[in-house]
Amino acid sequence: MKKIGEILVDTGVITDNQLKTAMLESKKTGKILGKVLTNIGYITENQLLKALSKQLNIQYIPSLKGLDISDQVIRA
Repeated sequence: MKKIGEILVDTGVITDNQLKTAMLESKKTGKILGKVLTNIGYITENQLLKALSKQLNIQYIPSLKGLDISDQVIRA
């Protein structure tokens, strides 16, 4: 399984240098890499979620707001 940083670099969302900077900050602060990348402003939360969906091989759904979800589904 590819690491999240590799996925972000491979897809052109961040550069190698940005990843290295974020990894150093992550080690220094103890924060997870995704949080550091969003805090620094290198990526958005949506970009992180898209990369995580690739890493975990699950479908990315941007938002459930505005979707009509039946009561049967909610109760299941």
